[in-house]
This record gives sequence, structure tokens and C-alpha cells, in this order.
Amino acid sequence: MRARTSCPARPGWNGRRQPVTRFAELADLDPTVSLATLDDFGFDQLHTVALTTSIHVTIDGDDQRNDWCATTRLGVGALVDGVGTYPVGLAGLSAGERAHLQWVRGASVRLVVDPQLGVNAWELELERPLRVNETAVVEYAITLPPTSHDYVEYVVEHRVRELMIWVRFAAGAIPRAAEVYDTSSGEERHSPVDLTGLSTAAFTAQSYDPGRAGLRWFW
Repeated sequence: MRARTSCPARPGWNGRRQPVTRFAELADLDPTVSLATLDDFGFDQLHTVALTTSIHVTIDGDDQRNDWCATTRLGVGALVDGVGTYPVGLAGLSAGERAHLQWVRGASVRLVVDPQLGVNAWELELERPLRVNETAVVEYAITLPPTSHDYVEYVVEHRVRELMIWVRFAAGAIPRAAEVYDTSSGEERHSPVDLTGLSTAAFTAQSYDPGRAGLRWFW
């Protein structure tokens, strides 16, 4: 499963403006399809009006390894007055597979983009438009298509202050091994997770630069 949100840095943050890295490039999607759907949806324009300050993702599995739910909490900050919507997306699914947005807090669903070649996307409408420098917290849960998932990955397009991905395995379905990985340095770095006595695994980072971060597990 590959989750996605636009994660822009504030211009001048830490003395430099982060370049825009397109989601299709980071996620290895078919560029003609993903850009046609996501550009129209407003993903790549978001960096001019809002920033994501933090990303917390929790993945819950079941004993049969088939039912998975991803709960995401985002901090969304406005760079200009009037920011009222925010797009989120999910990729890495098979063509035509549909994930279900179960609930949203701090916003409502304004627009749904039908999945094309494994891309699911939603536009969330905040409770009210933000003024410049205001921050809103949005939380939502997505139920994934029933299958035995063996990884979760978050694509970050711009620096975020905090990134946390936490996978909680059911007691009857603990993997035999797991590893965390990220590509923010320009190449993939990975390290094993010792699951001895544990039912969860996590990736955490502060001031995370553009890249892909996640966990893989092996049954």
C-alpha cells in the first residue's frame, strides 16, 4: 500500500525552498495516467497555498492478514488566506481496486476521484477556510482492498517536520521479519526491525526530506 499527500515546505523554511517532487516520479506510477488524474485534482498545485506540518499514519491488520485499515492524521498549514480544501491519495493498488474512505474528522469529503490504474484520491473540505499561518488537523481512515498486504509506504513530496508510520499486527498474524526503509538521502536505506516480543513496528523521522518511507514485512 502506498499512501500519499502533498507535503509542501514553507517557502524559506530552514533558509531554503524545497523543490517540488512529483508524486508520479516518487511512486513509480505510469506518468500519463497518474498525472492526468492527480494534476486535474490539484495535487501538484497545493504547494503554493498550504503545507503539511506533520504526518502520523497507523495501519491495523487482522488475524487473516486480509483486512487492513489505515488511519492518517495530518497537520495542514495555510500559506495564504482562504485555503479550504486538501487532497489525499492512495496508490500501489491493482487496476480497478477501490479503497474506502470510512470516516473523516476535521473535514468532509468534497470530491472523489475514481481509481485508475491503482490510484484512489479524495478532496477533503476543511471545516472552514484557513487564514494565512493557521493550522488545521485532519484525520481520516481508509479501509484497503482485502488482500495480504506486505508493505506500507508514504510518499513525501516536500519536507515535513514529523513523519510517523506505525503498523499494528493482529496477535494471530505477527510477521517472521520486518524492515524499515526510506529514500530521502537519494538512495534506499533499510534496516531490520526486531519483532521479538512485539506486535507493532514503526518508522519515525523529524524534518523528513522528500522521498519514500515505509515498512516491509515477511510472513
